[in-house]
Amino acid sequence: GEAALIAAFNIADRKVQVIGRARLPDVHIGDIMRQLGGGGHAAAGAATIKTRDAQVVATRIEHALSDAESLGRTVASIMSTTVHRLDSDEVISAAGALLAEWGVTGAPVFRDGRLIGAFSRSFLRAAERDGRDELKVKSSMLHQIHSVSPDTTIEDAYGVLVAADTGRLFVLEGEDLVGVVSRSDFIAYFYGERPEPRWA
Repeated sequence: GEAALIAAFNIADRKVQVIGRARLPDVHIGDIMRQLGGGGHAAAGAATIKTRDAQVVATRIEHALSDAESLGRTVASIMSTTVHRLDSDEVISAAGALLAEWGVTGAPVFRDGRLIGAFSRSFLRAAERDGRDELKVKSSMLHQIHSVSPDTTIEDAYGVLVAADTGRLFVLEGEDLVGVVSRSDFIAYFYGERPEPRWA
């Protein structure tokens, strides 16, 4: 089927309403409608153009489609660049206090300046339940690192997130951690809303 449908209607003298709908994640309708002076999110949007000339409307829609396509939305445009870090030798209870202080649900774990995993509130709760919260973070963390590069398209990165069944992806430039993109970042991009708490 088609990736998107854009329709234009005369709604008043010298005004045309443009409405768009799309199947995710092929086309971001909100980007297209913003080019026309309107708005929306990935799946739906609308704009009003002050003209009654059908050719003007068609040309503006064509240009908006072309501009939106050339933007090539990447992870760099939606990732969080403020990334709090935990040392692998941090005590779990202290790491939990840091997560609370930072207002995040998890953080990447480093050893000797190298990213080795992730620690989250779920690991904290499990350690507290089992009386292990005075052990070190490295004893209770996610060792698998799911990552993408800053120039990965948002759609491709979302595919990685879903396939990995994880809540966030680390954004790496070579071996350097430059950001984190979370499930809530994708939801904000696709649907125009961000549930809390943000991972960061």
